[in-house]
Amino acid sequence: MRYRATATISWDFDTQLPHNEAQEFANKHLGEFPNQDGLNDLRLVVRLDKLKEKVEKVRLGEFTIEEVIPFITKEDSKREYEYEGAKHAVRMNSHRYFIFRECMTCVSCGLPGTRMFLECHPADKSPHFNLYGEEDGKLILMTKDHIHAKAFGGEDRHSNYQTMCLVCNNLKGHSNLTLEGVRELRNVYNENKNKVTKKKLHLLIEDTRVKLEQPWPSAKLSGTQRRKRLAKMKATADAVMTACDINLYSGQNIEIYGKSVYDAVDDVHKHVGCIKKGTCLEPLVATKEKVMCKLFDHDVVVLHHSLVKAKE
Repeated sequence: MRYRATATISWDFDTQLPHNEAQEFANKHLGEFPNQDGLNDLRLVVRLDKLKEKVEKVRLGEFTIEEVIPFITKEDSKREYEYEGAKHAVRMNSHRYFIFRECMTCVSCGLPGTRMFLECHPADKSPHFNLYGEEDGKLILMTKDHIHAKAFGGEDRHSNYQTMCLVCNNLKGHSNLTLEGVRELRNVYNENKNKVTKKKLHLLIEDTRVKLEQPWPSAKLSGTQRRKRLAKMKATADAVMTACDINLYSGQNIEIYGKSVYDAVDDVHKHVGCIKKGTCLEPLVATKEKVMCKLFDHDVVVLHHSLVKAKE
């Protein structure tokens, strides 16, 4: 029996060398992989990909919380701060400061914000203060979370803000989760982050989030937002059910698409079959308007959302 074993080695390195010399550099170092007994046919191919430069924010200095929070204001004004001889004018009316004044602890995991740094991103016009907590020897950024996600109609107002650490905020995303749900996601993350691959952890988080997520109140959603929510629900459902009898046609740009039997017959494209009302299909991908479902082993059908409903 013949077998082939394939291994992937990734190595990120910084250098000022031009591409051809960087390629030689990579070949030289990765090419020194030692041959072992029985590995005479070992072949090593080195491909060099240029990575985007990381743009890091600049940390200008650390200040105590008492040097910052008491001086926040709703006025569009700046206050001067000096650190190691350098002076910086900082706007003191950020919404985040007011949220931190009210609560400096992550409402989900309970991590307290304890350190205040003056920082500036290369794209920023002026520096700003960021609050950090410390966990396992690492700094964790404290963020202003929208309780009701902006993507689903949430407003930029104080009553819709809460303090949340960056880890919990990223886990929550735009989902409608209770704080208990975010805590459960965080527990899943903490228990698995050093045990499984990033891809497997991402899938585990997504699967848990779908189970914990609650639907946004439809009354607060615009038409576009309701369609997006409906599309997401159908795309993540185990199955969808046809809402009516559907005629199937073979189109030009897509293999198969469906139309209600009550719609006008399509004389342009070839009729290839039909699906009865109540047929269960496996959803694959969904957009705002349509959902793509598995039809046969190698075929898919594209249906308008009005033609299917999530299986109860």
